[in-house]
Amino acid sequence: MNLKFTSLEKDDLTQIKKWRNEQQSICRYWKPLTDDNQEDWYFTYSDKDAKEVIFAIREGITSDIVPKWGVLEYQLIGYCGLVYIDWLNRRAEYSILVDKARHDDYDEIFNKTTDFITEYGFNSLNLNKITTETFSHRTHQIELLEKYGFAWQGKLYEHQYKDGKYWDSVLHAIFRKGA
Repeated sequence: MNLKFTSLEKDDLTQIKKWRNEQQSICRYWKPLTDDNQEDWYFTYSDKDAKEVIFAIREGITSDIVPKWGVLEYQLIGYCGLVYIDWLNRRAEYSILVDKARHDDYDEIFNKTTDFITEYGFNSLNLNKITTETFSHRTHQIELLEKYGFAWQGKLYEHQYKDGKYWDSVLHAIFRKGA
C-alpha cells in the first residue's frame, strides 16, 4: 500500500464531511456537519497559530502503464492529525478517520498513518506525549492502539452521550522515547 500524507485541500472537504457524517457514531461531535461547519473547521486548523495539524491520507493508484513510478495519481482515503495541541506541555491528541469502504485495509492504513503521526509529532513538533480517546465499544481500535504501543491511561465512565446512551471513553498515550 502506497500512502502519502499531504496538506488537506479545500476540495477535500466535501468528501471528508461525508465520511464524518457517515461515521458520526465513532466521533465526538453530536450533530451532522454542514458545508459551513466543515469550512469553519478547515480555516480554524489552517490558522498559523492553530492547535491542530491535519493531513490528508492519500493512496497511490498504481498502473503498469507508468513503470518508472508505478503511480498514476493519489486518491483521498482519509485524514489524520494532531489536535488539542498543548505547546507548553508538549502533548496532543491523535485523530484518524478513514473511508468506511477501506475497512478491509484499515489495520495497515492505521499502522502506516500512526508511524507517520508519531514520527511527525515527536520529531517535527517536539511533542513528549500523544494521546487518544476512543469509545469503549470500539474494541478493535483499542486493540490496534495497544498493539502499536499506546499505553492504557484510564477510562472516563459514561463520558459521551451518543445514539441514546452514554458511552465510556478509553484513554491511551504513547510517549517520546528518551524525552
